[in-house]
Amino acid sequence: MQRAISCPGQEGKRSEDKEAVGMLVNCPVYYSMSAPKAELLNKIKHRPEEMNEEEEQEVEALVSGVCKPNKFDKYKMFIKDMDTVVSLLLFFSGCLARVENVLGGLGEDASKEERSSLNEKRKDYQHFVKMKSTLLTEQQELDDKTKLGQKQDKCLLESLPLDFIPKEGTLALPPDLTSKMSPVGECTSGGVFPPVTSPI
Repeated sequence: MQRAISCPGQEGKRSEDKEAVGMLVNCPVYYSMSAPKAELLNKIKHRPEEMNEEEEQEVEALVSGVCKPNKFDKYKMFIKDMDTVVSLLLFFSGCLARVENVLGGLGEDASKEERSSLNEKRKDYQHFVKMKSTLLTEQQELDDKTKLGQKQDKCLLESLPLDFIPKEGTLALPPDLTSKMSPVGECTSGGVFPPVTSPI
């Protein structure tokens, strides 16, 4: 018959080890060594962000030095749109990866409805990833064409004589086109014209 042998010396040693570990954790020297490590890790973590900000400022300064103000505004808008596109692509790519992982992990006992739902989600995410950047590019092109058409309409309407009497029932000038435009390369507003349209 075996008996459990207890050794007071061993139990005392274990308790001393636990106390030593507790003293190490609560020791100021432990924290004085850990704090610099944590600070270094934070610096390493945020270093790419700081470098990106520095590079962004340098590129913006370079672009602003060689571009006109309106072109520089378009550049900043383009960069902002690109950030949005990249964020959305990363989001949809993550969703797509999760759905594919779930599909890969489905067992034979999975219902047809569940498989069909996940397959539909996968197709939707794949479509979003493929089409998002294309649609945003087309949207930007349409916005540019719309602004150009509005400027051309404003120049045409402002070129009409002051005593021009519009026909009844004609369309009015859009409110966003009634403001004065820069005289350099664009039309200037000589006054508020009555609502007119081209007879062409």
